[in-house]
Amino acid sequence: MSPRLKQYLDEHPQMCQTVALDFDIGGGAGAWYVGHLVQGPEVVASAHVAIWDKAGMRHHKEARESAATFMSDYGIDRLVSEVPIDNFLAQAFAQRVGLRRVGVLRSRPFADGSRQHVVMYEAVKGEL
Repeated sequence: MSPRLKQYLDEHPQMCQTVALDFDIGGGAGAWYVGHLVQGPEVVASAHVAIWDKAGMRHHKEARESAATFMSDYGIDRLVSEVPIDNFLAQAFAQRVGLRRVGVLRSRPFADGSRQHVVMYEAVKGEL
């Protein structure tokens, strides 16, 4: 895990603290990090994005390209992401990256023990 991502997660204890791997979203604006990689009939990666500051929101094109490269390089069939329901900036970013809104997962437990509704997003192979 990169030192910058470790610092970000230390500052945001409610975020998923499990990092299987991480990679730059582009332009040094933040990082994608994969909390879980599930291999079964399809390979599913549960990904989160950490953006260092609001200026990083402009890097959605680079984030889309890096996510597509990640999916291709690791043979990912489905990329899923959970965004807190009240984080409208993160939801907009997910949509600009090319993730499709799937629905709301109610009362999702967070790493710090709290519970919150989250909006589920996904992209399947070939969509990004």
